[in-house]
Amino acid sequence: ETLCSYHKTFIGAAEKGLLPKPKCIVYTNLACDANLLTFHRLAEFFDIPVFSIDIPSAQTPANVSYVATQLRALVPFLEKVTGRTIDESKLKERLARSRRTLQNYDKFQSARADKYIPSDLVSPLYSGMTNNILLGTEEEELYTQKLTTAEKAIKAIRNNDRVIFAHAAVKDALLLKEEAQIVGCELAQVADITKHSEDPYEEMALRLVYHALNGPVSRRIEAGIRHAKQAGADGVVWFNHWGCKHTLGGSRIAKK
Repeated sequence: ETLCSYHKTFIGAAEKGLLPKPKCIVYTNLACDANLLTFHRLAEFFDIPVFSIDIPSAQTPANVSYVATQLRALVPFLEKVTGRTIDESKLKERLARSRRTLQNYDKFQSARADKYIPSDLVSPLYSGMTNNILLGTEEEELYTQKLTTAEKAIKAIRNNDRVIFAHAAVKDALLLKEEAQIVGCELAQVADITKHSEDPYEEMALRLVYHALNGPVSRRIEAGIRHAKQAGADGVVWFNHWGCKHTLGGSRIAKK
């Protein structure tokens, strides 16, 4: 009962038979330490192979190398479990596409700083999900390309309130309102796009080690402030709820 809502719901769905049995489970301790409990328990419940990736909290070259070594070891594990071979050239292609995708989104966030772009409550959070789950796909790159194209067609306006949303949104105040608009979601920009390696495993390791939610909550807060300023935000809404104790626990520090 002390786990976050997401983890309790996930375990409950599995034990109720709502989730299909996977071939394996691969997880990390990023960005929530409850992963260490949830995914280990589900691996035992389904009686399937499990692969855990340890992400150290400090941002150092040694830790990047350490994580890259684990990712290389993940290759034979996945090949054995799935019966499919991982094509490293395709992996490099996907990583190159993911870099372009993140760069597109970053350009869009900078360009929107002096504009009003009508927004519902889903689109900002949509980017927060897809920039993680679908990163590297052709569809996500196309989405960010269309964002940069659409931005050019919106007239400049700067007399409204602009907010960055940390985790969720409030319908009555922000749904397609010209008086106030959501200009971003912190989870859409968790990667450090200044870090890069031609080696695909080091590239992925850099994403993990330098992830905005890896390490002390101050890193998450600093990244949020940086991206809020980038998008010309007037303020940030930090949504506190029992669902995510990681978010709730950092609220006072964030406000300070």
